[in-house]
Amino acid sequence: MAVRFGEAKRIAMMLPHDRRVSSAPEAKRRSGVLGVRNAREKFILCVLPRRLRRNPLTTLLNGYEVAAAATAGAIARLVRARAYDGYVVHSPLDWLDTVDACRRIRGFDPNAPLIVFASERSALEKQDVLAAGAQAYVARSDDVHNLPGTAGQLIMLAELRSLDALSAAGGAMRQKLVARLAKACEGANGQRAINARWQLRLKREAGRVFADAGGTRANFERLWPTLYANALSDLGSSDT
Repeated sequence: MAVRFGEAKRIAMMLPHDRRVSSAPEAKRRSGVLGVRNAREKFILCVLPRRLRRNPLTTLLNGYEVAAAATAGAIARLVRARAYDGYVVHSPLDWLDTVDACRRIRGFDPNAPLIVFASERSALEKQDVLAAGAQAYVARSDDVHNLPGTAGQLIMLAELRSLDALSAAGGAMRQKLVARLAKACEGANGQRAINARWQLRLKREAGRVFADAGGTRANFERLWPTLYANALSDLGSSDT
């Protein structure tokens, strides 16, 4: 999806404590570090009212892979199954308070972009959802086409924060991974005992460090293979 940078800049000015994107080429260059070539490789989870038979946001977000959830169980199942680059909560919901939906998502994913898409603007609801972890509030009654621009800008800012998290915590993560791998390798004749369970444990530990530094779960998933390969390389170098 092509992001309109005039509007994107305006949105960025409204977001506190966020890095601002100066140009499309710079954003594209930095996104390349994460291995993202286009929006179709990015995933958005929409939380919808049960009364809707189809997802009305699919057309608006047609540059992304879009999934939908209309129950608390579906949110939990989908979020555990994969990492999402962003979330959109359609308000009002007919099965859960919108504020509670934001809190549930933040319980699974503390840093990914979270947008509330409201049928009608409400100053009180906006205040409540932002306090519950939403990063933007878009009212359909104002301009329905603000949603894709807002989503694109927030996802872009999340990528920049994730790269900052990598810069801030990457060295510590790498050292910790090497130390944990070295411990796993201890055994008879120095044979490595790194199984799938060990790898998952290491991944979870590294993911927590990355999240604490402000990185998103989706971008960590993209970076993890490189982080793990680098740690194995460091371990091999230390053995020689």
